[in-house]
Amino acid sequence: MSDLPGDVLEADTVVSHRYRVYGYRGDRGFGQLYEAEDTAMGGRVSLMRLGREFSHPRVRESFFETRATAQVEDPRVVDLIDYGEDFDGRLFLAMPWIEDARGLDQIASRESPVSWTRIQAIVVQVAKALEAAHDKGVFHGGLGLSRVLVDSDDGVHVVDFGLAPALTQPGGRPVTNTSPLPGHTAYLSPEQVRGEAVDPRCDIYALGVMLWELIAGAPPFVGDPVEVANAHLEQGLPELVRRGAPAEIEALLHLALAKDPGERLATAGEFSVLLEAMPSAAKAPPRPSSTPAPKRPVELAPQPPNVSRTPTERIASSQARGEGPANTGAKLPPGYPTSTGAPRGEPNRESGPRQATAPLAPDELGQALFEVRVGDLDRVADEGGRARDQLP
Repeated sequence: MSDLPGDVLEADTVVSHRYRVYGYRGDRGFGQLYEAEDTAMGGRVSLMRLGREFSHPRVRESFFETRATAQVEDPRVVDLIDYGEDFDGRLFLAMPWIEDARGLDQIASRESPVSWTRIQAIVVQVAKALEAAHDKGVFHGGLGLSRVLVDSDDGVHVVDFGLAPALTQPGGRPVTNTSPLPGHTAYLSPEQVRGEAVDPRCDIYALGVMLWELIAGAPPFVGDPVEVANAHLEQGLPELVRRGAPAEIEALLHLALAKDPGERLATAGEFSVLLEAMPSAAKAPPRPSSTPAPKRPVELAPQPPNVSRTPTERIASSQARGEGPANTGAKLPPGYPTSTGAPRGEPNRESGPRQATAPLAPDELGQALFEVRVGDLDRVADEGGRARDQLP
C-alpha cells in the first residue's frame, strides 16, 4: 500500500521541524514506519508516514474527524501524540515508541507453536483493547497480527486504529478508485469483502481469525487473495488443528467467525469474557482401561440424532437440519486438514442479532455465560472419551 523503498526517508531527515528520523523500521501496510526523535519534547517516537492514498481530501477528513474527537484512554491502545504533513505533502502520525516490542506476526512465525496459555492471555488483551476503542465509537477495520505489538512483558499494544475506516465511504465503498483494501485479505470480514457498510463486528471477525491462526499455525482460509476473499463469503470453516488448545475453543471461534454479522458475537467484551472462561490447558486424554473387554458385544442405547463425538461433527449434524453454521473445507496447503459438512443453512432470522451481555465477573459468572453461549457444543468428555451432553 505504501511507496517503494526508493521513497524511504533517510536518517537525520527532520519532519515538520520537530521529528528527526533515526531510521526506517519497515512497512506496516498503511505506510512507512520510522523510529524518530521528538526534538521538542525529548524521547523517541514511532513515526508513520502514511501512503499517498491518505492525502485524498475525503480520506483526510474522515480520519481526522474520527481520531480528533475520540481519544481512547486505554494502555493497550496506541493513540496519537501528533499528526500533520511532511515536506512532501504526505500525512504523518506520531505515536509513542514501545521499547522491545515485536509484532504478533513475528512471534507467531518464530515461536510456533505458541503455548495456549500465552495465546489466551494475549488475545484477551487485544479483545479488551477493542472493547475500549468500540466504547469510544472507534473501530479498527484492518486488524491483523502485524498490527498488534507485544512488549517484553507480553503486554499488548494495538496500533493503527481508524486508518482502515477512513479509506471507505459510509456505505462501505472505496473513497477513490485507487483506495486499497482496508486490511490483509485473510482477516477481512464477509461484509468488508462485499464492500458493505461495516461496524465493530468486523473487528470481532478479524479477532477470531487471529485466534485461529495463533492456535493452528495458519488462518482458516489461505492461498490466492481472490480465493481467500471468496472463501470468507462462501466456505465454512475447516477443521481446527488445536495444538494444545482446549476443545471448547471451537465453539467460541464459530461464534466469532459467523458470516452473518447478526449471528456473530455482539461485542469484544463478550469475546474476552468467553475466552477468559476457557480452561487454561487442554484436558489430557483418558488413560486406557485395564478392564478386559467383554466377551459378548454390549448393546448400547441409540444416541439422539443430534449428538456427535466432536464439536465439528455436532455443528455439521445440526447444520444438516438447518441449524448452526456451515463446516465445509477451505482450500488450504497440503497437509492442512479440512473437514466436510453440509451446505450453509439459512440463518435464524427470528432470533435477530446477538445482544451484548451485561458486565460479568470473569470467574463464576464468566463460566456461567460461557456455558450458556456454547451449551450446544461438547464441553466435557467422560472417562470413556464419549461426549454425553446433547443439543437443546
